Amino acid sequence: MKLCKRSFATLLAVIVAGWSMVMPTLPVSAASVPVTLYPTSGPPGTDVVILGNFTAGSTYTVTFGALTPVATGIVIGKGNVGSFDLPDLPRGTYSVIVTSSAGDIAALPLPTFTISPQIFLSSSIGGVADQIDINGNGFNSNQNISINFGTINIASVTSDSEGVFPSTAITIPQAPAGNHMITASDQSGSTPGVTFSISPEITLSDNEGTVGSTINMSGTGFAGSEIMSFFIDNKNISPVATTEPSGWFTNVNLVIPPITGGSHTIKVQDSSANIVTVSYLVDPSITVGPNNGPAGTKVTVIGNGFQSISNNPISIMFNGTVMTIGQSLVADGNGNFESTFIIPSSASGVGTITADDNVDTASTNFSVAAKVVKSVANVTFSALNGPVGTTVTINGTGFADGLPVAIKYDNSPAGTVTTNSAGNFTTTFTIPASGAGDHQVSISDQVSTITDTFNIVSAINVNESSGTAGDSINIDGTGFITSHIITVNFDGDLVASTTADATGTFVATFKVPASGTGNHQITVTDGTNTMTSAFSMNSTPLAVPTLFSPLPSTKASNMPTLEWQDMSNTSDLTYILEISKDATFDILVLKKPGLIATEYTLPKQEMLTSVSKNQPYYWRVMAIDSTNNQSRWSTSFTFYVGNSVPTWIYYAASVALVLIVGVISLLIERRRIH
Repeated sequence: MKLCKRSFATLLAVIVAGWSMVMPTLPVSAASVPVTLYPTSGPPGTDVVILGNFTAGSTYTVTFGALTPVATGIVIGKGNVGSFDLPDLPRGTYSVIVTSSAGDIAALPLPTFTISPQIFLSSSIGGVADQIDINGNGFNSNQNISINFGTINIASVTSDSEGVFPSTAITIPQAPAGNHMITASDQSGSTPGVTFSISPEITLSDNEGTVGSTINMSGTGFAGSEIMSFFIDNKNISPVATTEPSGWFTNVNLVIPPITGGSHTIKVQDSSANIVTVSYLVDPSITVGPNNGPAGTKVTVIGNGFQSISNNPISIMFNGTVMTIGQSLVADGNGNFESTFIIPSSASGVGTITADDNVDTASTNFSVAAKVVKSVANVTFSALNGPVGTTVTINGTGFADGLPVAIKYDNSPAGTVTTNSAGNFTTTFTIPASGAGDHQVSISDQVSTITDTFNIVSAINVNESSGTAGDSINIDGTGFITSHIITVNFDGDLVASTTADATGTFVATFKVPASGTGNHQITVTDGTNTMTSAFSMNSTPLAVPTLFSPLPSTKASNMPTLEWQDMSNTSDLTYILEISKDATFDILVLKKPGLIATEYTLPKQEMLTSVSKNQPYYWRVMAIDSTNNQSRWSTSFTFYVGNSVPTWIYYAASVALVLIVGVISLLIERRRIH
């Protein structure tokens, strides 16, 4: 602005000079010269132009007030004073007096110039708590100057006799992001504001660490009362924070997630898109478990923060010797890996375990304990045979103290336990699904190994132990020969078959066949191993049939029709009919099982012989349902059969009788006629 004013004043002076060269010279009074002043107000340093027809070539003097010369020079052109920079003067309105060595003087009324204050900042942008310098001029002389950031007083300073205050350091107070006004004021008022723009900033408790490290974070200069978002490499990691009304937050803990080693960008952003990014260096790290033990200890190494470089495998070293020869160990996309190795037998004291990917390394210590075996290792088992699912208790003695002991079943892990200081342990494990026969159980602390065998025996489980015909029975079994055919029999009759799987386990379903009440046997076999289970057929008492015809002590034909009560309203029934010559039914004449109808007519081939009323036939009926439940025998009825005469004799006698009657009738008719 000052440069613009100076340029304008110079241009104006040139124009005036030009006019004075082309205009005719007029006689000038040496006593009084009208003066034009531009501008008429401004702070110190303002470029002031004075126009007037003073004696060319004479020396001019410009005085603000009675005693304060502000400029001198040679009158140019046709009498113009020209321009000059206003020096430091206290605040106020001054009469401007212009005189020349030729005796010229500014005509009355004298022009006036009002000096106003101004301030300067060493920087117009920065963060909260930044220090910048401020100075000013054009203030009242020797007065206290109050410096304000918005409405907040941040400093005080005293002006000198010329209204100037020197460069003073001020600290930017807590305030939200954006533009803020800095002003300075004396008793006469305030300066125009100068804009200072606050930018957001964050501070971290540490700019370098490992995966899992916690960083404490604070921030200033964000928008007020807004939710903050936190990112690592543009991935939201979501701690919770909201800025205070003045745009700051503090004590936000950020945990470094699993990421590769090297430099990463932490970004903090508020809802108004104020963003700050900083770099964070992730260092590789390893943890080992256990971190102490004798030679022969199996150690698991877990690494974080490594580079994921497929052609640059990670080496695990113990005291500088590579333990992962032949392995291609590469960190995953998050910089993680896991590996195991055995502490070498030559190790002693405190050793160093190192992971190296030829870019980064990380190390930790391992304390090698003296290997102490209390006595000869020995184990006892609570059981060495049984079905799948048997819980086996193992007691071990004489192992190395404080070492993990691995239990394996057929070389598959079945559990671990750590020995006590005496080298002893007690643990249990459950026999897993496996086929019939012997299976190896091993117990090892990598110093001592003991093996034994567990014999699997077959076992079956039937979901129902009783029921009725037609019920669905589920049966499953374990410990059979793997991949062999399994047959299921009910009282010796095949009712189902299936195949055992690779662990000797099977599942089958069948329906209970019709059979008598009482106990029955279910048998399961693979041809070598056989298991049985009892099944009780429930008994349902049946009502006793009532006999209808022939009634007791009545005469019947020798091919009678016998009728009895229909009982089929309760279940599907069949009937047994017996006819005997004695009341105890020891001398059976007829026995008819499986009858569906409730009557039976004897056919010709079953024709009964005649019997007297004193020696009758006896008959009775029994009902039987589909599950072979039987009723009691009905009360027996008796009947007898008369003499047996062939039918043709009856026919012949009838014909003879008809002929005789006919002959007699003919003779009577002839006698009547004659």
